[in-house]
Amino acid sequence: MPRLVSRVRKRDGSEESFDGPRLADSLRAAVDDALPDDGWAEQMVESIRVQLGPREEAVETTEVARLVVKTLRSCGLDDAARAFRSFRRAVERAVAKLRVHTRQGRDARTRPWDRGRLALSLVRDRYLESATARRVAALVERRLVMADLSHVTGRLVSSMADNECRSLGLRSDPLSTEFVGVDRRELRAWLGGDCLPSVFGAPQVGPEGQDPRPALGEELLARFAVEEVLSGPQSEGLALGMFALPMLGDWLRPVRVLLRRQPEEGEQDFWDRVRVEQSTARELQIFAPRGVDWGRVTVEAPRWLQGPTQRLRLTTNDLTLAANWAEAGHWVQIPAASFAHGARDMQALLAGTQRVVLSWSPPRRLPTIEERRLEVVQSCAVVNLARAALEAGSWQGPEFQEELRESVELACRSLQALARRAGAVEHARVCLLPGGLAASMQTLFPGESLAGDRVRRAVLTVRSLFDRCATDAGLRLEHAAPPHPGPTGMRLAELDGLPPEKAYDCDWSLRSESGLPVPAAFHAAPWLEFPAAAALEEVSWHRHIPKPSDLAGS
Repeated sequence: MPRLVSRVRKRDGSEESFDGPRLADSLRAAVDDALPDDGWAEQMVESIRVQLGPREEAVETTEVARLVVKTLRSCGLDDAARAFRSFRRAVERAVAKLRVHTRQGRDARTRPWDRGRLALSLVRDRYLESATARRVAALVERRLVMADLSHVTGRLVSSMADNECRSLGLRSDPLSTEFVGVDRRELRAWLGGDCLPSVFGAPQVGPEGQDPRPALGEELLARFAVEEVLSGPQSEGLALGMFALPMLGDWLRPVRVLLRRQPEEGEQDFWDRVRVEQSTARELQIFAPRGVDWGRVTVEAPRWLQGPTQRLRLTTNDLTLAANWAEAGHWVQIPAASFAHGARDMQALLAGTQRVVLSWSPPRRLPTIEERRLEVVQSCAVVNLARAALEAGSWQGPEFQEELRESVELACRSLQALARRAGAVEHARVCLLPGGLAASMQTLFPGESLAGDRVRRAVLTVRSLFDRCATDAGLRLEHAAPPHPGPTGMRLAELDGLPPEKAYDCDWSLRSESGLPVPAAFHAAPWLEFPAAAALEEVSWHRHIPKPSDLAGS
């Protein structure tokens, strides 16, 4: 029979023994006088271990922390639960705000604190065992946090590591390597093609001889933005996973440009304009309207528009043109209404390519003719709704909206800072996407259907909060045609202690098992995107789309 849990897994993937007395000490330090008397902390830890149950695998530290809050609340100790959650947040903030300076000077180069990097240096340069190196690194981090330091030098970190090694009876030879900046070893690995820079994600391993220059440039731009453009609280929120900036490595360019052919514009003139705008944005979106005489130039255009540092998205309500593009291997987006009114055989052809997605948004005021010709979105952020929901625990009370407001405000201020530094127009257009919307609703409304009315009203509340915070920051929020967020959902989930397969969705869709948005999503979301193949399988899917009069009543 398996024993009660005996191992815990840290966020960096390392494991260690379940230390009950240490957890009790942390609980006492966090809640201070909120517990009734001595002995409660030990009893609480034992109760938590029993609730975790017998298991052979290690338990995630994030799961233990969430169970602590849940247990305190179930005992009626709401003040203690809030205090413990605040303590965790304070420790996370203290770690996130730590900046390590190299020995070249106070402002020469800085890097966010990385305990795993210190442990790796101890293994490589002192030949310590991995477990011992992680223990020394954890002791150094604890002392830095307790001292409430924001900036430390590499020499100070090295000296503290020396001191901890002496206290443990280990060798204490000075560390010879630096812990921050782009050092020679990183450059050798990148330039040699062994791996690409991470841009604050997992390193990318590719074929030998790959060109690292675009990724290296993005890595440097991202580091500069975090250390020089964003404020301390904004960088902390980014490090904690409260929000993410998907295109942070390319923040000098707009995240997307949408081009439309005007009625009086010739086909060749339009594609000449596309060629001029091709390199001005991270993502180039092209809308080809129905009713225009498209020729061979248009059909073959995506072949020469593809680029290594630019994403191309094609949109049209001309089903024949969409079929030509999709059969050539390009992803195509079609307005849902255009697809619904198409012939059944054409629908089957488009869905069969597995390259067609449908888009839907509620009726909105059309932009001016000039804006329709060229629409620019300067920046994009993904707000981690799942984290805010986990921190709050329930929709009841103000906790969720307070947690979410803090994340949204930090995200909007970050977008504003980047837009100003990039020289964007005043009141720049930006995009805010929810991260883990479905996961947050399941946390806030356990046991309820995502198609329920309470979930619909909650999504509308989130939308309203997004709009208000963007306006307060001097930004214009754009929901239509958002740029693709890439692997942002996976990175946010990893920061929340979840495996890659639990990656968050970064859009407004509350999908059913068929892959289509639930009917409530059409009444609450400002923009939806879903596979054409899923729509084809459900014959009556278009009946879920509300009429404009129905939306006005929402």
